[in-house]
Amino acid sequence: APPEEEADYLLFKGILEKVDLDDEELNLNIVDSKNKEWNFSLEEDEIDVYYDGEKLEFDDWDRIEAGGDVRVLLDKEQEAIWIKITPPEQEKDYLVLTGTLSETIFNDEVVYLNIVDSENKEWNFTLEKADEMDISYDGQKLEFEELDSIEAGGAVKMLLDKDEIPLWIKISTPI
Repeated sequence: APPEEEADYLLFKGILEKVDLDDEELNLNIVDSKNKEWNFSLEEDEIDVYYDGEKLEFDDWDRIEAGGDVRVLLDKEQEAIWIKITPPEQEKDYLVLTGTLSETIFNDEVVYLNIVDSENKEWNFTLEKADEMDISYDGQKLEFEELDSIEAGGAVKMLLDKDEIPLWIKISTPI
């Protein structure tokens, strides 16, 4: 029998593990249902990116948060044609925590964050320089040494894994 022709397209599903956005491109790390890791570096106008059912313009790519489901359509060269991402859900594996940053203490080795959530529950986190997580402040990703610039009183949104370890943190300046 003749060899089967390779399909022109491949649709795969996975979980968005990590998002990194800089001025030029969006980097996505995706783990598919077979535990294969995929990395995409996307530039403006390169492909269509959908988030929560809405096509996003490049200026809105900062809304994309890790932890949600992803569907990617690839052509036969394994180039992405489009990517559809759903926001992380409140599920047993992850917790989306929203609240107010009530206190922050910084020293050279660790940062302490005290957060009061929307149900007035207090959460305390100790972040070490070696921790692998994205922390953004007013939409700008911060390096560990820059965390001393964070002011208490602003809104916080973070994704916690099932062990309540932060995967990413977004903090806003107090209003």
